[in-house]
Amino acid sequence: MRGNQHPWPGYEILTNLDCNLRCTYCFEHEKCRGANNFENMMDFLADSFRRDYVELEKPPCVSPVIDLIGGESFLHADDLDSICRHAERLCARYGVKAPFIVSVTTNGTLLTRPEVVRLLERWKEHFYIGFSIDGTRENHDRCRIDAKGRGSYDRAVAGLRVAQKILPPRQISVKATFTHETIDRYAESVIHLIELGFTNLAANVVFDEEWPLSEAERCGAQLISVADYLLDNGLTDTTHLFQLNPAGVDPRRFNPCVKARGNFCGSCKYMRCLGFDGLVYGCHRFAAAMAKPIGVLRDHRIEITDAPFVEEASEHYKLWPQDCKDCDISGYCPSCVMAAYEAGDARAYYARQPQCGWTAACVGARVYLRKRLNHEDLSQGA
Repeated sequence: MRGNQHPWPGYEILTNLDCNLRCTYCFEHEKCRGANNFENMMDFLADSFRRDYVELEKPPCVSPVIDLIGGESFLHADDLDSICRHAERLCARYGVKAPFIVSVTTNGTLLTRPEVVRLLERWKEHFYIGFSIDGTRENHDRCRIDAKGRGSYDRAVAGLRVAQKILPPRQISVKATFTHETIDRYAESVIHLIELGFTNLAANVVFDEEWPLSEAERCGAQLISVADYLLDNGLTDTTHLFQLNPAGVDPRRFNPCVKARGNFCGSCKYMRCLGFDGLVYGCHRFAAAMAKPIGVLRDHRIEITDAPFVEEASEHYKLWPQDCKDCDISGYCPSCVMAAYEAGDARAYYARQPQCGWTAACVGARVYLRKRLNHEDLSQGA
């Protein structure tokens, strides 16, 4: 990867595993491990900058993207401030002209704290905040609870209001997560998030549950309801749901026939995550749920120590059954490499086609949206 070839990997850091919530579907089960080693985080960033902007000649006009994952990263506001300071120094050292981006996934409940408010105000040009809010209070509080079993919706929305006073809308997004128990409230929940002020949304299903083709109609009805809401309110060009009308893609030109040429996710190939103990992983799920490192920080440098596993994980799509490889919409299948490893037998996992229903629902809803926007005959094929 040289020059302006893409994608350039983000620099993912598992900042901590401690969290003030106990979400029922969370794959990070150890909530008391505290924060990552400070010096390791600094070394990981420094070597990532050096590799990209010196060895790989990343253009200085391309922003470095630092992805901070918890736990709940805002429990450690001082560390986040230090990460920003270090990124600022590294940009100066390597002549990076584009502003660095710090993307933080948060449950939102701590953004009312004074130290977090100060952090956001100081680095407001750099922070991109992704909230984890599952829609309506009722839906959210089913799963996103604290250690005492109390729902967190009101605290999350209070944090959102703080962020909305400091950051522009383009730097605020939301990711909602749905289970079989909550999927029938998908449309209601997404519409509620839009009414809260979000214009950049993702609303996915949990990969830990399987969504076979028999679920397509159920899921599709929810997505189509969201499409109708966007259309009826003239929002299709200003409010973006990743599963329906992702930003940067004209929904009027959607082509459903795209076959997969590789993994859907960039785990191991395009992603590097600093976990605990100076170990480097293919993504934060490998760090938190499986503890399968691909490298290590040694003498202030990132050293890949398991290249065979990197290659294996990067080519997981080759384990798909032939039906999946031949599928005309396989390019939209949101398969998670880590989920296959967690299942034990990857081939058997893929053979069950665990995301087929969700994929078909999303593609069908995007076709529906395209047809309505273009005044196409809804009774005709895609």
